[in-house]
Amino acid sequence: MKKHLLFALALTCGASLLLTSCHKDDDEDDDSDYVADYSSPKVNTNVFFDKIAGSTGVSTFVFSDVNGNTDIYHYNIDGPLVKALVDEGLTLNAEIIDSIGNNFYGGFCPTWYAANDEDSYFTPRCGTYHSGSGALLCNPGEYCRAIFSKHMTVDFAALTSYLTLKSIKKLYVALPDTYTALLDTAQEYRDDLEIAQLPKNTRIEFLVYGYVDSFRFNDFKSFLTAVQSGAKQAGQGGVKSQTITLAETDANGKVTLLDGWAELDLTQNGVDDCYIYEAYIRVVDTTTGKESTTYTISNDVNTYLGYVLVDDITYASKSLF
Repeated sequence: MKKHLLFALALTCGASLLLTSCHKDDDEDDDSDYVADYSSPKVNTNVFFDKIAGSTGVSTFVFSDVNGNTDIYHYNIDGPLVKALVDEGLTLNAEIIDSIGNNFYGGFCPTWYAANDEDSYFTPRCGTYHSGSGALLCNPGEYCRAIFSKHMTVDFAALTSYLTLKSIKKLYVALPDTYTALLDTAQEYRDDLEIAQLPKNTRIEFLVYGYVDSFRFNDFKSFLTAVQSGAKQAGQGGVKSQTITLAETDANGKVTLLDGWAELDLTQNGVDDCYIYEAYIRVVDTTTGKESTTYTISNDVNTYLGYVLVDDITYASKSLF
């Protein structure tokens, strides 16, 4: 699963809804929470089977949750296999998810293994999923950006999701077991995964950037066109959420890891006023507060630290009727 390809991200959006934002107008109607369930995701077929940069063989797919109200972006190095495995209902069952899991390249993928599966590097370090029998394995990157949102394609479900889902509220994050390698003073596990020792005074953080503050098609199109052209890297033109510390070293080099599942509140800093979101992992030098230029998570270095488990992406919701 380790990345060896470099490619230009191509994202397109077929949305043609000309609706405007009404986040705050709906606050008084807050009936309940809507929690996205990706145990049996649906595949959006219009335009999303296209390969990125043609010859690279990496394909972009958009998976919607079981109710078709929310989307995640998935990148796969065997797009024809994914396409061939899609059944007539365009729903990916557990067997199909298992088949595509080993070809997962980046973005989001529903987990294809049990929480205690000893054959997977990416089981939750805490030993359990946050809820249910699975979660989303998230692998953000410079080229395969981990984008999620309300459902955005042109169909009745997109209109329904707009009417039933309000502002985003939160999600939950946990470490995969690969992070245990940072505690390996004997270095054997770190060497096996090609993970360098985390320097002193360094922190690895998970956060979310929010983009696009209206539901108008032109706003979506402008954002996705900029992504496709490479004009915007993570965070540029977006608003930043609070952060969750995944791993941290003190001045003596002692490593502390995130314990269990942590809730990331997405109602702060204006993130809940946005419609498109991007998960991101960054490495920070705690002495300067800036992103590290000496210790990175890239295609070739510390790759296995570029994964995190995400679960229960939650929106405020209201009844359509």
